[in-house]
Amino acid sequence: MNINLEQHIREFNTRQYPTQEQTITNNKQILYKRKKYFLRDLRESIRLIEIVVIAIIYLRDISLFRLFIRSTIHFGIVNIHPPPEIGIDVSETHKKSMIKIALLNVISGNIICILFHLLFGPERGHDSSRLYGGISIEFIGERVAYNRLELLILDLFIFFIQLVLHNLVGVVNDAEILEQSTQQAELIDPTNSSSACAVGGSIDKAHIEGDGYDGNVFLLSIDLIGNIKQVMKHEISLQRLDIGDSSQSTQNIPGSFHSRGVFV
Repeated sequence: MNINLEQHIREFNTRQYPTQEQTITNNKQILYKRKKYFLRDLRESIRLIEIVVIAIIYLRDISLFRLFIRSTIHFGIVNIHPPPEIGIDVSETHKKSMIKIALLNVISGNIICILFHLLFGPERGHDSSRLYGGISIEFIGERVAYNRLELLILDLFIFFIQLVLHNLVGVVNDAEILEQSTQQAELIDPTNSSSACAVGGSIDKAHIEGDGYDGNVFLLSIDLIGNIKQVMKHEISLQRLDIGDSSQSTQNIPGSFHSRGVFV
């Protein structure tokens, strides 16, 4: 096999590498996509953990009433923002109202479950160590909770998980996080070490190390207590919502509602 050495040398000498601006632009795009994916994956992971813990608690006390409370809290959190495909224009006041209502449901519902377990303790079966089912689902021989402490630990854990999920779904602003990533990529130049030193005083070390160039990504930090205090300051204002163009096609259907709004 003959190798054209001159051709390989010519191709090597004429090879073009991306410029510094192209490198920064490419990194901004990659960092944006990675943060968007990681944020969605974080929400899905926390939601899955919440569902698993709710199921574990149900297996420990077999209470459809408390299962209903926690399920209502869950659906209230995941439906804070209406799906974009239904075409409803939501005002900022309405968004804040729904966020506060969901937070009040999280706090009140979990306090009810905690007080119930604190006062009455775990349910007991015929032999005081096994459960023998609930109203609709039978778990023959399922182990009962050892004591009140086990149930209270699970109650506090699901309380914490639902508060975190509420912050991720209702409080965290995706646009701010993704915009912050692009601004960070502009400030830090991977080809110039002096640029990182110049902005080192204004950017946290975690952001510099997680800028995407080294494979690490700093996603976000949550001030759980601070966000709860901020949400509690919101005023609840239920108002008329305008439905988008998706409802116009149903106005000419016999028997359909002709109103383009809905009260919440």
